[in-house]
Amino acid sequence: MTAGNPQSLVARMEAVRRETAHHLDRVQRQIEGRAERLTVTEKAKSGNRTHKRSGARWTRSDATLYQSHVEPLAFKRR
Repeated sequence: MTAGNPQSLVARMEAVRRETAHHLDRVQRQIEGRAERLTVTEKAKSGNRTHKRSGARWTRSDATLYQSHVEPLAFKRR
């Protein structure tokens, strides 16, 4: 790497940082989507549904289960 104009180097570093942040946001959204799908699938397979098709109801236990899926998926990413 050659020593160039400091402003252009800073601009390039900022562009790379923005791109990296964009990629990390995308990965985080993918992790959250996967965790939500796992949660919904697991709840559907549990069999004790009282509201079969009457709409989505996201309970506290669903949120806890969702978080339990997010954590290992986020850890796998690292």
